[in-house]
This record gives sequence, structure tokens and C-alpha cells, in this order.
Amino acid sequence: MQQLQKIYGQQCDRNIPVLPGVASKEGTLGMPNEYPTYSHKDDDPHLTDDDLAAKVLHFLRYATSLDTSDMEVIALGNIVVLSGTVGSEADIATAGEAAASVIGVSSVENRLVMREGED
Repeated sequence: MQQLQKIYGQQCDRNIPVLPGVASKEGTLGMPNEYPTYSHKDDDPHLTDDDLAAKVLHFLRYATSLDTSDMEVIALGNIVVLSGTVGSEADIATAGEAAASVIGVSSVENRLVMREGED
């Protein structure tokens, strides 16, 4: 239990528990973030090929629920090539659309295929 001095600008003299994942008085979270975060500082449009590829893969992990473990991202200038396997046709489309939305990417060549045995 933690004593909070103010709630919505009013004085409070009772103990209120800090719940996991809820911001406390100090502004910290009760539980650590287990996923990598993506921020606008990552939006530099002038990146090396390797940095742009890493940025796209990082964004795919952040913005979609895709399994990227069998996916490779290569950047050639501002063109991104996606290759590897994913679970469904919808995942192929999602990955292509998400990659195209990354700042610094002008086009995406989507070579992803569906894993064998999955529908």
C-alpha cells in the first residue's frame, strides 16, 4: 500500500494500493515493460541500410502481433525487402503494410511466404 497525497487535485488520507501496470505517484509503472518500445526518436529518415532494416524489423515487432522469428528485413537505400515465412496470408499483407508505413521507406518488396502446413 502506498499513501497518495492527491487524487485528481483533492487531498486523500487513505492508503490506495499501486496496481501492476498502473502509474504510481512517482510516475513509474508497477510492472516492467517486457516488449521493446518504439518512439518518434526512431523516425530519422536518413539512416544507413542496416539501421533502416533494424528500424523496420523493430517496428514490425512493436506494431503488429506477427511472429518475426523467421523473417528477414533488408534495406537497399529506401527500399525494403521482406523475406522469410509467416503464419498466414493476412500476416504477409500486414507485414508489408506496416513496413511501408515506416518513415524512410519508399517502397516494400514483400517476398514473405506462408509456412507450410498452416492455413
